[in-house]
Amino acid sequence: MEIIKITWQGLIGKNGETCERCRKTYLNIESALIKLEPIISNLGMKVVLEKKVLSEEEFEKDSMASNRVFINGEPIEDILNLKVGKSTCCKVCKGLECRTIIDMDKETNEIPEKHILAAIFTKIKERF
Repeated sequence: MEIIKITWQGLIGKNGETCERCRKTYLNIESALIKLEPIISNLGMKVVLEKKVLSEEEFEKDSMASNRVFINGEPIEDILNLKVGKSTCCKVCKGLECRTIIDMDKETNEIPEKHILAAIFTKIKERF
């Protein structure tokens, strides 16, 4: 069975909290996977979700490393030719600027489910 690996990378603070944009991105991944499981299994593939936690210290050194999604090691923004932006986040992120996604001049804080699905289908299509 062929494996498609999705990696979510985000800040998890010492108290186990994360910012809203990272939380929503992770929930969007979970929702996408629920929809994809029956389709992917019929193609002889399996999706594996890896959670890569950034510590507060790692986040403070590079806040743009948070709220990222990789599919088989490739950043979702590269797969879909999206631009990356940044904006001031929240208390959990200590007011630092965090990663956003820009699609056709529309900026979103979290990575939408539609982008996650599109990127996964793009990677599946490459295999056939």
